[in-house]
Amino acid sequence: MMSLKFKYNQILSAKIAKSFLYAKQKYFEFGDKPHKLLARQLRKNVSDRMIHKVKSASGELLSSPRDINDRFRQFYETLYTSKADPNPLIMQNFLENCNLPALNQEDSNFLNKEISLEEITETIKSLKSGKTPGPDGYPSEFYKTFSNMLSPYLHKMLVQANEDGVLPSTLDEAFITVIHKKGKDPEEVGSYRPISLLNTDQKILAKTLANRLSTLIGKLVHSDQTGFIPNRNSFFNLRRLFNIMYSQRLPNVDLAVISLDAEKAFDQVEWPYLFKVLQKFNIGDGFIKWIQLLYRNPCARILTNQSLSPRFNLHRGTRQGCALSPMLFALIIEPLAQAIRSHAAIHGYNTKHTLNKISLYADDILLYVTEPQDSIPAILEVINLFGTFSGYRINWNKSELMPIRLQNTSWLEHLPLKLSSDKFTYLGIVVTKQYSLLFKENFPSLMQKLKANIQFWRTLPISLLGRINAIKMVFLPQLLYLYQNIPIFIPKAFHKQLDSIINPFIWDYKTHRIGKKHLCKSKLEGGLSLPNFIFYYWAANLRAVTFLLDDALPPSSWLSMEREECHPFSIGAVILSPVNLEMSLYRNNPIIHSTVRIWKQIKVHFDLRPISFMLPVARNPSFAPSNLDNTFERWGELGISTIGDLYIGGTFASFESLRETYNLPRSNFFRYLQIRDYVRKYLPTFGNAKPSMFDGCIKICPTSDKL
Repeated sequence: MMSLKFKYNQILSAKIAKSFLYAKQKYFEFGDKPHKLLARQLRKNVSDRMIHKVKSASGELLSSPRDINDRFRQFYETLYTSKADPNPLIMQNFLENCNLPALNQEDSNFLNKEISLEEITETIKSLKSGKTPGPDGYPSEFYKTFSNMLSPYLHKMLVQANEDGVLPSTLDEAFITVIHKKGKDPEEVGSYRPISLLNTDQKILAKTLANRLSTLIGKLVHSDQTGFIPNRNSFFNLRRLFNIMYSQRLPNVDLAVISLDAEKAFDQVEWPYLFKVLQKFNIGDGFIKWIQLLYRNPCARILTNQSLSPRFNLHRGTRQGCALSPMLFALIIEPLAQAIRSHAAIHGYNTKHTLNKISLYADDILLYVTEPQDSIPAILEVINLFGTFSGYRINWNKSELMPIRLQNTSWLEHLPLKLSSDKFTYLGIVVTKQYSLLFKENFPSLMQKLKANIQFWRTLPISLLGRINAIKMVFLPQLLYLYQNIPIFIPKAFHKQLDSIINPFIWDYKTHRIGKKHLCKSKLEGGLSLPNFIFYYWAANLRAVTFLLDDALPPSSWLSMEREECHPFSIGAVILSPVNLEMSLYRNNPIIHSTVRIWKQIKVHFDLRPISFMLPVARNPSFAPSNLDNTFERWGELGISTIGDLYIGGTFASFESLRETYNLPRSNFFRYLQIRDYVRKYLPTFGNAKPSMFDGCIKICPTSDKL
């Protein structure tokens, strides 16, 4: 007996030694790389994922893991219980009055065709690795590794489930784990965001459906909605907001901006309303049947502090963690947005070509209202009516109103809204009433956060490479988000200050042995890929310029407003002008002013030639003949839109070559001489010239993955 125990202990000891060896090998290989291992080290408080105590329904503090788990189960079981008004007539009338778009028959047929084996295979290939598996424990890596073997069986199972009208029970199951919302009371169960851990086979079905829907959803959802819609970005909403708030051409009318805080928006969607909306959009019976299968009998168990609750059924809500949920929610909220747009008593902010009433990023809603004393009561009425059948609720105490221009504010105190006189937060950006305060309210706080992180990271056993990756993994995404969403001119002094904080940390506050210039080079060039922050700043702003230069893009409110500000000139010609223009052309809009200054900053730094190949020919303020008549606008219709179009094979084309290529009339010869003289003035070697690197960058389609 003793010998058996001894052998058993030997086996355990060998197993432990092997585990230690694997741990050391893993730490050696991944400890300083942008990997989960480094990410866990960089977190200040890993234990924060633990929930230490929560309040019961009566306010009593619960601290045992089982009691905490039971409390969350009670909360979510109640949350996912349907509470909508069962009266279908109210819902039907609301949707009928919205005048929603609908898919044509060809698009509907595409959505409703049978799921193919090829689609399943492609979806499996696109699954992200390293994600937490669902209740069955099979991660995406398992399906990707054995895709050739599993795909045919998975495809047959889904086809059979569709015919039977019911999915296997494992596809209905999920674990719900919760993540604390920053700034919320950790003792309140409502202060946590639920994330559904779904089985991978369910994810494959949902993502296959989402891939189909993503190609068509832009036809159904208005451009006001930018959340999770292909080729739309969050900065569209912020840039639109800034143009409305900061333009000095603001009409002399009462104007207010309202930010609505939705209460558990994804979790309270009523399914009868969801299916009715899909019908109104002509999604098609086949596709709707798949959605109904996913929502036929879903169930969940709450996972907190390694404790699992008993299983309970869900009766409403869309699962956060499902690839299909964001697009379904965009369709769900669209009737509300359309009702607000079309309501005669709700007055928006009008410009020459745009009517601005509402912006949406998923469930984050921003309203622009004029005549607010009439508009706001109408908004409250529409939202309350919509909530009776959809489940949508607004937390009015956390919703904010900022008056941009109001002559009488005494009536505001009677509204169920929080009044913000100087600033409010939208999509993570502190929006200030004054444009000049945007930098002060957003960037210094991020710098302080960086300093605090660095103090913690200094205590970690990470190398030079690990410290660089810490900056890239944690700080760079936060800074890049500000760059992309706040269109302001930032002087180089800010980036020098940033370097003065980061460079000593990179070298562990010891002697710098390699210059920053070399550290910023790619690893192929002998560097360590340290981020050059000013380059990221320029790239983020150049991306907005590419949108402004591309007239072929679908209409967007912020594009229309900024183009209107430069009328009668082309905004591209104003930004890329080879000469310093009169500020009167764009001083009414500080956003355009900042964009012009950023482009000049780039030109000076890289010593670019005065004229860009992307400079528009027509409506060019630095080329007077382009504004005398519409000759050069007709050239644009024929294919000559920019200076680069005048070059054929790297050579400035003769008039005869342009006539043959673009079918120009002979009567335009004098105009040709004028544009040739203009190009020669700013490009002495104009006869043979090639696009610069930056010309190539801003020529790329702004929605391209290459940008």
